[in-house]
Amino acid sequence: MKSLILSCLCLFVFVSTPAFAAEVDPGEPLIVRSQAVFDGLEVTVANLEKEKTMVQLINLDSDREVFTDQIRKHNGYRYKLQLDQLSHGRYLLKVKKGKTLRQQVLLVTGNGILCSDWK
Repeated sequence: MKSLILSCLCLFVFVSTPAFAAEVDPGEPLIVRSQAVFDGLEVTVANLEKEKTMVQLINLDSDREVFTDQIRKHNGYRYKLQLDQLSHGRYLLKVKKGKTLRQQVLLVTGNGILCSDWK
């Protein structure tokens, strides 16, 4: 029984390793996380290698940029975006460093903020 469990575990590790390895480009590491808070969104951008990184928030309904900033000479950075003053609608949060682009769709409503997964 132990050998069956060990074999299954080894098979899982062998099969899943290429899938996890393909998600991260070692030449362009960029980690982005966000968390909804009372009046907005906290965004953490890490592993920038002190390279220029662009953060943008775009209103998808009007295709207008409502926020932009360039991060320079930081290995990590944290924003608190005040979204409670924005009109209700859909927004696209983009973080770009070199060729790497991370995006998240935000839905701002009267009841708060809904966030998609990062892509």
